[in-house]
Amino acid sequence: MIRSSSMLRDNNKNKAVEALLFEKKRPSDADINRNIITSKFMESSADYLFFIDDDTLPPKGVMTHLISLGKQFVSGLYFLPSEPYNPIAYLRNKEGFYQPIWNYAKGTLQQVDSVGMGCAMIHRSVFEKIKEEHVIYKRPDGSIFPIHKSQITDTKPKIGSNHKAHISHGIFHVPVEPVNIEEDGRPYPFFALEYSRTEDHFFCEMAEQVGIKPWLDTTIVCQHLKIHGKGYDDYKEELKKMKEKK
Repeated sequence: MIRSSSMLRDNNKNKAVEALLFEKKRPSDADINRNIITSKFMESSADYLFFIDDDTLPPKGVMTHLISLGKQFVSGLYFLPSEPYNPIAYLRNKEGFYQPIWNYAKGTLQQVDSVGMGCAMIHRSVFEKIKEEHVIYKRPDGSIFPIHKSQITDTKPKIGSNHKAHISHGIFHVPVEPVNIEEDGRPYPFFALEYSRTEDHFFCEMAEQVGIKPWLDTTIVCQHLKIHGKGYDDYKEELKKMKEKK
């Protein structure tokens, strides 16, 4: 039997999640709330976690459709709710930066490098594989982060007064120590807002490290609601403007 759980909050999700799960105040960052929801999902017997934000309006039957595709990680399409109204789905360029998929093919199922979590269906196996292949470390400031096992060459902790963060030969070095996430008590950091990047990119990169890249179904087109709904027509109008400028 296929079971699913959903994450239904975005801009206002912190209060609802706090009251439901922890009954105490939490920061309002999206990464913290997504991690809380994912933690609760992993404690359940559900097979799929469906992320949908409270300002995203998908078409009817979206959950059944996305599950029927048989993909571990697949997203519907939605658009930035302000100019330039680009699709919130990305490919990396040669410099390693994310670029929106302008001029995407309509009615297709394609693999991309990153998607937003506004309409994303993720199978339990994705989270399990990430946990299996990553180790959690703690920085001197107490923040935790995952790193793939293939990137660890020295497991000896170097926390101490004689080991300070420094830059050498263009590489930033910071002392870290491994953390038992179960003893630590914090939810597993599948999502993180770091270096002015969204938590969505962070998760997609972790998934890619374990061999799972997101799929994008462009037949599923959502509205992104702010004051006014924004969607495909706004994207096409902006694309037209870009072509006229060339």
